[in-house]
Amino acid sequence: MAASATHPGGSTRPRPVVCFDFDETLAVCTGHAACADPLRLFGGASRLEALRSLLSSLRGLGVACGVCSFNYRAVFEPLLSAAGLLDLFDRDLLLGAEVFEEGGALHSPPPRLSGVDGLTAEDRRAVERELFRAACAAESKGAVLRRLILPRLRGVGESEEDEAVARLSRPPVGVVVPRTGSVDVSDSGAEFVLFVDDCAENLCDVRAASEHCATLLSPPDGLKESDFDAVLLWARGASAGAGGGEEGCVTARGPRSDETA
Repeated sequence: MAASATHPGGSTRPRPVVCFDFDETLAVCTGHAACADPLRLFGGASRLEALRSLLSSLRGLGVACGVCSFNYRAVFEPLLSAAGLLDLFDRDLLLGAEVFEEGGALHSPPPRLSGVDGLTAEDRRAVERELFRAACAAESKGAVLRRLILPRLRGVGESEEDEAVARLSRPPVGVVVPRTGSVDVSDSGAEFVLFVDDCAENLCDVRAASEHCATLLSPPDGLKESDFDAVLLWARGASAGAGGGEEGCVTARGPRSDETA
């Protein structure tokens, strides 16, 4: 389990985590059960070896590696295994679409519209929109971060879990527009999680879930070796306890919505 690291004096802090999307991020295309060629799925021998080197380096730094995907774990886990990458990931951080289905950790029954007999058509549509937003929020990567990943990062005892998760889940102070090529550091500057995804909406979602979440937007055809370098640079800073802006940590950040013209 990705829990905590102990530092001189007995203090603890959450163990850093890099959480990757699978399709078009770790892989260069969408993974499916019929993908028999790991080299093709992961962009060739050179890229696969660079990816393996990155993941090995992250583990060497004490950084946990995970996957958060809307694809199924039953699909991407065998693909990671076939590519010789599976052992470089923390198994309890392999989170696929199963978490939203019946029996999954984040499953919730679809919202039901009730008690609206006296509403106007306009008010009824407004209620339906709110129910739709609630359903989308429940099946989001922000929900996975907040409810499944952050509890694993606590550096405190079990009895303090709720307080720790609440602290890690404080909303961000602004909005970052994700962009490729550099890590957008967390709003707090305390780097606990780096989320890597090819969908900007997903990155905005996880940033909204925690002020301690840094993000990196992947190109639509998978991470490049320059992105691997950015991830590793972030990890070196995070594993040393250096927050955003400290030496050894990527500090490039997308413009806030209130800073754009």
